[in-house]
Amino acid sequence: MVRYYGRHSAKMFMRGKPIKFGYKLWCLCSSSGYLYNFEPYCGKTDEVEGPLGSRIITNLISSIPADQYDKHELFFDNFFTSHKIMCYLSDKKFKATGTVRETRTGKCPLMASKQTEKQKERGFFDHRFDEANEILIIKWNDNKPVSLATNYSFIEPLGQAKRYSRKDK
Repeated sequence: MVRYYGRHSAKMFMRGKPIKFGYKLWCLCSSSGYLYNFEPYCGKTDEVEGPLGSRIITNLISSIPADQYDKHELFFDNFFTSHKIMCYLSDKKFKATGTVRETRTGKCPLMASKQTEKQKERGFFDHRFDEANEILIIKWNDNKPVSLATNYSFIEPLGQAKRYSRKDK
């Protein structure tokens, strides 16, 4: 959000955000924060060509030359990630990773979050690999279940992370 308190039809209000009023911008940035491309959000449109997150990603990556697709890694949050967009990015040779919502895993259903939370301890994970599209979706139990989708990383090698826990202190 770009802070703006004046009057304009594209100004957004988002309750619960640090910047409540302003312009919402979708941005494609480098890992160092350099802005490659951006698109302002102007509200709902009549032309619907799939989910908003997928449309934003396809519009933003259109500025990248086709011969450089395989040199870029895309990272995004669960608003944008779905099995369908990961397949699209795989076909275009983009490397992509993002957190994913349970309802957007497509052909790779994982164990339900309620089962994972109640029955399994921290560190437990479940994964599915779509061999046709080479997409890995993994869910692990941390403080709560976390799901991730990627089209270029794999489950191996496994490792342990040392975590701080008040219970074990």
